[in-house]
Amino acid sequence: MSRLDPNEMVETVRSFKFAKELEDYSIPVAGTITSNSTDITSDESILQMQSNLRLPPPPIFLRSTLPLHYNYKANPFSVVQTITNEETGEEKQRLINKTRFKGFGALTVDFHDIGPVPSGVTEAMEAQRGTVSQDLLQRCAELFVKRPVWSRVALLNQFSQTERREIFNSKVMIPLVSYSFNDGPFRDMYVRFGYDPRKDIEARFYQRVSFRNAANQVRRRAGVVPAEGKSSHEGEQPRPHLFEMSHVFDGKTMQHEVGPGFQLCDIHDPLLERMIHDTSELRTECHERDGFYTAAAMDRIKAVLRRKLYGLIEDGRIVPDEECADILASNPVVTKTAGGTEIRVQVKPKNRYTMRRRNKALNAMAPEELAAARLRAAVRKQEREAAHSGGSQKDKGDDSSESEDIYDDEQDKDKED
Repeated sequence: MSRLDPNEMVETVRSFKFAKELEDYSIPVAGTITSNSTDITSDESILQMQSNLRLPPPPIFLRSTLPLHYNYKANPFSVVQTITNEETGEEKQRLINKTRFKGFGALTVDFHDIGPVPSGVTEAMEAQRGTVSQDLLQRCAELFVKRPVWSRVALLNQFSQTERREIFNSKVMIPLVSYSFNDGPFRDMYVRFGYDPRKDIEARFYQRVSFRNAANQVRRRAGVVPAEGKSSHEGEQPRPHLFEMSHVFDGKTMQHEVGPGFQLCDIHDPLLERMIHDTSELRTECHERDGFYTAAAMDRIKAVLRRKLYGLIEDGRIVPDEECADILASNPVVTKTAGGTEIRVQVKPKNRYTMRRRNKALNAMAPEELAAARLRAAVRKQEREAAHSGGSQKDKGDDSSESEDIYDDEQDKDKED
């Protein structure tokens, strides 16, 4: 082979041009049709087309040369059921699996529902009564006679681990003796049939206070009840009395059951017990957010419980009552005379942090009140700046006074923030 001149090679490369792409992306196979054919529909070979794109063939994605036979079939246990719309009379058909698990949840009511509460179970649930242990069912009914409102954790803690597992797996034992609320202060609580806690002021002790502890992964236990003698965490020794008192808070023992919260009757800390049994700040009617307690009283109970609870969880120490004095003094109640009658008035907080905490979906501050609070804060800030500028000009020659003014101004900014 003769050696090419480098200049010729460069010219050859520069003169090369790609052919223009045509819009005919697929053309007939050569020899199957001619350009002068008139009756192309009668020629079956016209269907043999080939690509006109200069593309490399695709890679082989599958190693198997034969297609897989999946043999899709309908579920033999599914039957067609016809449903009729009561309003329009329209009929629809759907597939129903006859072997599916039919669970029964507790009957639920909303807090604002008007009328009597459920007094018994439905016919479908009554038909399942014979499928559960009658001994455990009788014990559950006796517990609701002794105490009309239970949390799930508190109720299960009244049984052994084997009995708790049987109640947990039955799914119908607790709904046979109780109903529950969807919202309100008794949300997710199991209530005895026929008992309405919204109409009994003594039911305030059964209200629940709950907190979130999602970030504390170490102390969160598994959701399934462990078997007898086994631990829910690897490497831990079996502790048979780990969960029996997990629904009780005494201010000294760190409990693993933090997510479900605590009922007020299960809080045995001396300071919190005095606050819970205080009758000076109660409502005559049950409120959706705070129950029979006023908003200030319930906020103080939650704040003290939160500080004592997270002191045990995060710091591993018992929080004394003295460290909660600022919470008790943050929202004092004073007595004022209105029309010759003494009334107790809640002093509203004035700091921005508390107002931001209270801006919730329920009991949120009105827009005009929020605008007035911002205006008052801006006026106070201008007054402080004016006073500070006047003091700085008067004591311009005194370096020590100027440093004190700067320090005072920084303190005011810190308080304002």
